[in-house]
Amino acid sequence: MHGVLLACRADMEIIRAAWREDVGGWLVAIESLRSRLLDEPCVAEAGVDRMRATRAGQASDAPPADQLLPIQKIVDDNN
Repeated sequence: MHGVLLACRADMEIIRAAWREDVGGWLVAIESLRSRLLDEPCVAEAGVDRMRATRAGQASDAPPADQLLPIQKIVDDNN
């Protein structure tokens, strides 16, 4: 039984390493795509990165999330 468990553990480590490699590759690809998109004139002109900071600042007058009803959280998170 011990030998089977050790073999399973070794297989799990191989699978985990392959998964980390795949995920790491995807993250690099996503960040590269994001960077290229931000360099596009139409995206840069729209100020997409600045919009995130502006939205966060505008939400400061809203009640804290723990005081919202569940449906309000869903609606507000989608805006």
